[in-house]
Amino acid sequence: MDAQAGLETGMGALLAGLPGINEISGPGMLDFINGFSLEKLVLDNEICGQVFRMNKGISPKEDFPAIPLMQELLDEEHLLISNHTNRYLQEEQHLPGKTINRSNLSDWEKAGSKSLIKRAHEQIEVLIKNYQETTLSEDKKTELVKLMKFEAKKFGMEELPII
Repeated sequence: MDAQAGLETGMGALLAGLPGINEISGPGMLDFINGFSLEKLVLDNEICGQVFRMNKGISPKEDFPAIPLMQELLDEEHLLISNHTNRYLQEEQHLPGKTINRSNLSDWEKAGSKSLIKRAHEQIEVLIKNYQETTLSEDKKTELVKLMKFEAKKFGMEELPII
């Protein structure tokens, strides 16, 4: 996993997202689908989150038109700490997980200078540690496996790789 892999995934996700496509294959994949990386999957999840946020767009809020509000905020010089900003911050801004480090250089160095791959690997460890098995009933699981086997047989597979 390197900068090129991230660039290609980011651009691919962005190009898919622009026309509104919300399901793509490729997260975690490397070398034209010949390899897979859990670290890249974690990073690709962040990329997809940013694309989903971009596709959401910007919608007017209840205080439209905003000119009086903007004038008030500019006059009082508190745009970033205003009630209006705080009310919509979480839904309007995509806040990435711990894999993406937005610290300045000195803070990043103080925190151990962890690379993107190291941070992604740490996130994988957290996800594995906190994994909880699905709550699907055994009947639903059996039906899903039956459907997958039916589809796999269409392509010459007698058994699924892992059950």
